[in-house]
Amino acid sequence: GFKWSVRVTAAWEDRLSELADYRKIHGHCNVPKNYSENAQLVSWVTNQRSQYRWHVEGKTSPMTTFRIQELERLGFEWNVGFTAAWEDRLSELADYRRIHRHCNVPQRYSENTKLGSWVGTQRNQFKLHLKGKTSSMTLSRIQELEGIGFEWDSRGSAWEDCLTELADYRKIQGHCNVPYKYSENIKLAYWVEAQRKDYRLHREGRKSTMTTLRIQALENLDFEWDIYGAAWKDRLSELADYRKIHGHCNVPRHYSECSKLADWVAPQRTQYRLHLEGKTAWLTLSRIQELESLGFD
Repeated sequence: GFKWSVRVTAAWEDRLSELADYRKIHGHCNVPKNYSENAQLVSWVTNQRSQYRWHVEGKTSPMTTFRIQELERLGFEWNVGFTAAWEDRLSELADYRRIHRHCNVPQRYSENTKLGSWVGTQRNQFKLHLKGKTSSMTLSRIQELEGIGFEWDSRGSAWEDCLTELADYRKIQGHCNVPYKYSENIKLAYWVEAQRKDYRLHREGRKSTMTTLRIQALENLDFEWDIYGAAWKDRLSELADYRKIHGHCNVPRHYSECSKLADWVAPQRTQYRLHLEGKTAWLTLSRIQELESLGFD
């Protein structure tokens, strides 16, 4: 955090503070050239854009990553002309979503070809942004796009189709627990299970395609994330009773008084081994803690 030039840094921070005040009043950082109230701020804003271009091109520039972050935190736009066009497309995308209920505009969308290609560009720029490469994507733009339900993965349209099919299934069956043997739409059955897997990964902070918007959309249909949860709790309660009587949790395989409990104990150990090896397992950290609190070996 060492400042190489105290005077220059102090002056930069003064202008940044003035820009923050300007934004509070006007709602943006695009200070016009004829802004008579603060001529210094006008030239400073123009200078920041020039310095940013030099920085991006690898030329000598006083622009730093820290300064870029500070400016973008205020919603600073590096290219004003490009920004106006970007905002127009965003508005068109919001209109598209109201009609179609999603943001997955086809690339060859005949009604608005500019919007179709623009959507693809946003996804490409987002990928570059994630990799730390030069990109027109900023944090404020990411927030604006996600605010209207934009999906960064182009496969989102397929997800929306499956959600619609699940809603139709629920209307007929009264629930969302599509069985594997659902011959009318086997893809839907596998998709439902995939959502539960993605949700578990999301909860554990691991890589997942599950988003807050998707969780809300599924829960609006009363989607159950763990259909085995109730049965698992029943077995855990039976195991607690077994421990009170026998002083341990090592239920023998041929325990005649409760065959379900006997059959349930072994899979917990198998799932635990899978969990330790980093493989797919339905045994979660909370379940491990609950078992270990009973002294489960």
